[in-house]
Amino acid sequence: MNFIRRITNFGKEYCLLRADRRNIILTNYISLIASLALLILIGALYLFYGFNPGAFFRLLIAALFFLIPLFLNRFGLIIISRLVLSWLVPTFVFAITIFDLKGGEMMAPSSFVGLRLFLLAGFCFPFLIFNLKDRWNLVAGLAAPVLSILFFDQIFSIFGVSYLQNNPTDPYYEFSNVRAFISMIAVGFSLYFLKSSVEDNEQKNQHLLLELQQKNALIQQQAEADVNKLNLRLNANLQELRISEARFRGAFEYSAAGMALVSLEGHWLRVNKALCKMVGYSDEELLSLSVSDITWPDDLIHDEIFYAQLRTETRTNYPLEKRYIHKSGSVVWVNINASVIKDSEGKLVYFVAQIEDITEDKLIAEKLALQEANLRTTINNIELLIWSVDREFRLLMFNKRFEEHMQRNYREKLRLGEPMFKAPTPPLKKLVKKWENFYLQVLEGKHISFEDEQFGQDFQFSLSPIIEHNNVVGISIYAENVTNRKARDKELIEAREKIAELRLMALRSVMSPHFIFNVLNSIQYFIANNERLNAINYLSTFSKLVRSILAHSINNKIKLLDEIEMLKNYIQLEMIRFENKFSFSLAVSNDIELDSVVIPSLLIQPYVENAILHGLYNKEGKGKLEIRINRINNNIRFEVEDDGVGRQVAMKLREQNLLNHNSMGIRITEERLKLMSLGQHTFTIEDLTDKNGPCGTRVSIEVPFDEE
Repeated sequence: MNFIRRITNFGKEYCLLRADRRNIILTNYISLIASLALLILIGALYLFYGFNPGAFFRLLIAALFFLIPLFLNRFGLIIISRLVLSWLVPTFVFAITIFDLKGGEMMAPSSFVGLRLFLLAGFCFPFLIFNLKDRWNLVAGLAAPVLSILFFDQIFSIFGVSYLQNNPTDPYYEFSNVRAFISMIAVGFSLYFLKSSVEDNEQKNQHLLLELQQKNALIQQQAEADVNKLNLRLNANLQELRISEARFRGAFEYSAAGMALVSLEGHWLRVNKALCKMVGYSDEELLSLSVSDITWPDDLIHDEIFYAQLRTETRTNYPLEKRYIHKSGSVVWVNINASVIKDSEGKLVYFVAQIEDITEDKLIAEKLALQEANLRTTINNIELLIWSVDREFRLLMFNKRFEEHMQRNYREKLRLGEPMFKAPTPPLKKLVKKWENFYLQVLEGKHISFEDEQFGQDFQFSLSPIIEHNNVVGISIYAENVTNRKARDKELIEAREKIAELRLMALRSVMSPHFIFNVLNSIQYFIANNERLNAINYLSTFSKLVRSILAHSINNKIKLLDEIEMLKNYIQLEMIRFENKFSFSLAVSNDIELDSVVIPSLLIQPYVENAILHGLYNKEGKGKLEIRINRINNNIRFEVEDDGVGRQVAMKLREQNLLNHNSMGIRITEERLKLMSLGQHTFTIEDLTDKNGPCGTRVSIEVPFDEE
């Protein structure tokens, strides 16, 4: 087959247009088939009439002459080769017949009628191998067939073997010049209009393919531009993250306060210079010790509680006041604020502690008062709402933001030492009931964190018990306005969804040309093999399929009814192409409403295509293709089953034929399912066998669906 394909492709490389390449291939096929037919005729004459040297050599020479167009195409003489092929039929019809009649053979009237029919057949060749636009070449090709038909009797008369000269009164000689001329005109007009229709349809298909390619390129350019913009934004965010990390390292190393990373077992992992100076150890000496090694013995119990609560995440951060032992033996009072650090999987890895030397604060009351004032100023200037109450819900402290919030929204004037819920106003009654429940839970030692919407803004509240000497003496409350942060989170989610959408657009832009390319190859196959009726039917069905694809190319999903209709059109195309080599059946469960179920478009077409081309096409005899659609809970299950040769045999055949076919449609469909169903789909391939070995393949796909 590869040898014949190479021969019939002679001269194709000298043509740029697809129509011209098709004409060259047709010329080569006609030349090869005519030569083989003459060789078969030689064998048939030998079997039925014995060996006739004259007839044998004349037919052999004719067979060799019919190979001349092949060799002319091989050396680039593509116009001459088609002209030679157009003239060969009338030349050899007259040459062989005249030699036979001169040799004394007798021919019946029906034989002369048959010769005219041969000439009419040769009259068709120029229409097949020349385009209508090549008018002068077509006229030159038709010259010999037309003249041979018009001057049929006169040519024989020149050599003295005309039927009219020998039997002018024979009543059976009815296919005269007039009738031959009328037949030629009728056939010529039919061929002209059929050729015109084929070329017009081919031109329309070329325009359609070009338009699809242009749209595909535009979609790809738009997708690439949007992806580039998103990449730039992501790179900018990554750069900001790196800058923040560098700032953290700088703040850690050069902070005036002590900073440390502590393992879950209480060992120093990393310390800064301020902490080393605070306790009098070098960083190497401090890293060789544990936290308990430099802790005042009376404070070890507080450390145990401290680490236990951090490990169990009873509290996410822990302020602790304790004493360290300086290397010189003196006492260093420190204030520690520790937080837990988790890895990407949410597992605790270590603690980060900010350690402040408060020795002087303990010794000098004035400095302590000043620090308290500074702390209050800081609290009042930050955006957080902060307040605290004792066990009787009396206000211990509140910052300016919280005071403004209560005054602006609830018309409540706050005073230290007074209960928050004393004689609440009507707007506060519902709020009091909810917050009393929260306060009671925190007084039991619980930590509460939740989000709530108030006055069109989102707040994140954190309630923690105030513990003194292991007793809960009050409640501290922090409220952060997270409206802007949630808006940013929403934008990030939308950006991720946009990335997924753009990837689906790019996959769809690859998938549609791939499918259309396969169908156009089928159409070209029929045109090349002169199967005009099949080509016209194929083009009609294909136009319906293209309209459906274009109508649904904008959306990622399609109604199941439309998907089945497109699938039927595709299978009909393949059945026409392979001359009904297989039968087809489709079974849909009764509990599925085809017009309301929505699924990903072109979902199972690649698997049907794979079953036809690799399973059923290679099977000896007629095959069977079955498609079943069922509903499984909230999913749709598709089964594509064929009784072809099986995957292993198909793979061996592809290797023998040196084919290198990548299943783009199947790989793209699997990638689309991953993106659109987020892993909620299932996909299996089952090799079917019986006692004789492989007997087909079954592909099962189960995906969630939507309803309109």
